[in-house]
Amino acid sequence: ITILFFRIVPLVPYEVLNYACGLSKIKFRDYFLATFLGIIPGVIVSAFFGGSLGEIKSMRDIFSPKFLVAIGLMIFIMAIPIIYRVIRKRTV
Repeated sequence: ITILFFRIVPLVPYEVLNYACGLSKIKFRDYFLATFLGIIPGVIVSAFFGGSLGEIKSMRDIFSPKFLVAIGLMIFIMAIPIIYRVIRKRTV
């Protein structure tokens, strides 16, 4: 569950997390499953954003609902670590 959390909320660089997991006693199956599930949301949002970006042909397309949703999702994914830190500071 910890690996899944750190994959969804990227507070630790992936390389550091990969090495830490490799040096720990975590089973490969658990590591693989948590990594697979944790990376999926970011990959989907990135692919959706990239696809929407590729559909822009004019300035008017920037304000299309699909592109605005893509930008909103990308901002949300990038803001997750900041939101987490703010919430964590308030509860401490």
